Amino acid sequence: MKTLIALISVVVMLLNQIFSYAAQPTDDVHAIFKCKDEKGAYTYQEQPCPNKSSTLSSWKPSIRQNIPPSFSMKAAPNGTYMTRGSANSVPLVFYVDTGASYVSIPQEIAHKAGMVCGEQFRVETANGVTTQCESIIDKMTFGIFTIQKVKAMILPNLKQPLLGMNVLNKFHVEHAKGIMKITDKH
Repeated sequence: MKTLIALISVVVMLLNQIFSYAAQPTDDVHAIFKCKDEKGAYTYQEQPCPNKSSTLSSWKPSIRQNIPPSFSMKAAPNGTYMTRGSANSVPLVFYVDTGASYVSIPQEIAHKAGMVCGEQFRVETANGVTTQCESIIDKMTFGIFTIQKVKAMILPNLKQPLLGMNVLNKFHVEHAKGIMKITDKH
């Protein structure tokens, strides 16, 4: 019984961290954070340090550097990549999905974001046949990037927003050894 309670506590703590991370403002999206975890290991990352880590310092890179903007994500234990973002200022967490043709938004989030359905049609997805509609996200963010007027699909049964190829094709995407790096092509 104690093991079950401990397991539930860990799951609740992780979910709280994910949702608090997704809701954090993006003012420091270009900052680099130096973090120290409970075991004393140091990491440098573009996201704020997790709750159980200490932020030792943070800084913003010089604008004069000739390095294209980029950010990296570490793969989840199941091999998926996720990144914090927003649709019309509604915070969310995208799954990076190279198998999705378009950015796809759950109907509930689309409603909160003020997205309006356009043309509706039936499609076959990994989860079966469903009806979806086209829409436009006026302002979308993911990682450190902001894009205007993004074509997106609204799906009623989708659980998690998907960052699809219509956006990923605008960037250089590479991944190796459990790290995915997305770099601006411009």
